[in-house]
Amino acid sequence: MRIKILFLSFIILPILGCSKSDDSTEQEPEQEVVDPQEPDITEGYMLANFSIDGEMGHPPTEENWEVEEILTDEFNGASLDEEKWNGLHPVWSGRVPSNFVRENTTQADGNLRLKSTSMVDDLSEVNDPENDVWVAAASMTSKAKSAKPGYYYEASIKASDLSMTSSFWFRIGEYSEIDVIEHLGHSSKENLAERLSYEYAANTHVYGPEQGPEPIGATYEMGTRGREEFHVYGFWWKDATTLLFYLNGEQVMEITPAVPFEEDLYLIFDTEVFTWAGLPKIENLKDDSKNTMLVDFVRTYKPATSDFDGGLVKNGSFNQSELANWYWKGTIALETNTLINDGEVFSLQLAPTGAVLQEVQVEKNTAYTLNYKVKNPGGSAKIGIFDIEEETISSNDSWSSKNLTFNSGDNTKIFITAENTGNFSVYVDGFKLAKQ
Repeated sequence: MRIKILFLSFIILPILGCSKSDDSTEQEPEQEVVDPQEPDITEGYMLANFSIDGEMGHPPTEENWEVEEILTDEFNGASLDEEKWNGLHPVWSGRVPSNFVRENTTQADGNLRLKSTSMVDDLSEVNDPENDVWVAAASMTSKAKSAKPGYYYEASIKASDLSMTSSFWFRIGEYSEIDVIEHLGHSSKENLAERLSYEYAANTHVYGPEQGPEPIGATYEMGTRGREEFHVYGFWWKDATTLLFYLNGEQVMEITPAVPFEEDLYLIFDTEVFTWAGLPKIENLKDDSKNTMLVDFVRTYKPATSDFDGGLVKNGSFNQSELANWYWKGTIALETNTLINDGEVFSLQLAPTGAVLQEVQVEKNTAYTLNYKVKNPGGSAKIGIFDIEEETISSNDSWSSKNLTFNSGDNTKIFITAENTGNFSVYVDGFKLAKQ
């Protein structure tokens, strides 16, 4: 009997051992399943501010502006816009020994051209070269006294290579004159020539009933000569006693006039002989490569009557000189040409491969509408909400307003995207996002 029990024990124990091993295998903890990482939509983009080139011009960004069309011109037409400008000063013949001549004011090759020429072949033909008229100068003024305090004015100018001024100024009121710049391109007096060729000179004068105070001016030394390249000279008539002067987008001078300047004035460009800086040389007056002051554009901005409302989009109108709140990649630019911008202060230019995007917080399962404007002459663009709703915009020579309706689904954030998908520049503006 004892022998049988032991035999059964040897049989049962291995069976129990096998059973325990199977239970242990089933109780091992399951491996944790890791969700794939959400792709970074902004990879390859930069969020760093994108500063605009000051030589393209732009108004101070601490204010909200709109374009004052009557005092703005890109000078791209075949002739002077006579609805805006006089090709001759309406009340003044010029500074002797020069007089303004209408035919010396022209427009060509995208520039206002103010030429100065000689009426004689040799100074021996003139009795008194400093007081007898022998130089034909040029001028252009606004049609009316449309320049006002509160406005910002800027002009891109390349001075002539003459011992004459290339000037941008305001006058023909009752008492005030503001000279944004009176630049001597190449003084014929050797002791003055080098200094004046770099000098940005602004000035103020008082006349009429307020006459008496001495002129108040300011000067700034530029990095390059005024005759070598275009410079953007800006003037913010901030208020009656605050006159701010800019060079290529940077404030460089301030003048407090002797009396408050509160009257409306004419905007003026002209050329003049300043005898104290030396008479122009006849050979230079006859040289078309030296005798012409060029103005690439004049732009005037007034305080906007209302702010642009981008809804949930920040900086949707790009009206800042840095591309705030937008990620960007490729070649892009803030466009300031008022003809391209359809009168707006800024638009965004996307060159081929250029793109921008902005992250926006939204509510789940909610209907939204995205509004924007686009201009893409000869090109194409893809604009919309990444991975939700996008549309391809084909070639369009003029600005068109678009809208895109979508549902946010399970998303609490979306990405507004604009990408150039063609071979020509695309312009976008006026992004606005709101719930339906």
